Amino acid sequence: FLHTAFRYDDIYLLLSGASAIDWSAFRSTTCYEGYDKNSNVIKWFWKYFQMLEHYQQLTILQNITGCKSIPPDGFSENYCIKIKRVDLSEGPLPVPHSMYKTLDLPEYQSFEDLKTFCSEAFRSQDD
Repeated sequence: FLHTAFRYDDIYLLLSGASAIDWSAFRSTTCYEGYDKNSNVIKWFWKYFQMLEHYQQLTILQNITGCKSIPPDGFSENYCIKIKRVDLSEGPLPVPHSMYKTLDLPEYQSFEDLKTFCSEAFRSQDD
């Protein structure tokens, strides 16, 4: 039935998710807990994220959401991630929770600290 009601491309999109990722939508639909979009740590996180290669961005997406693709309709209020502020005393590495699409992000004192610890936490399996 599916092969007569849908084109192959439609079925693939439903099963695999969107292949082209709009990273600006990823950023704009992100929610914050304990931070806001103007917090230094958040500005540093997005600066770090933009510096990465596409495959590294996908690694972060996969760590936070559990998959390297997004739903066919893209990022929205129904499909967004949350970046949550945690104290550095809980550990220096950011901790993703894919079940909740949440990233626990410590309050770093500098961009260099954030870059160092995020790079360690999100090291690609391919590296």
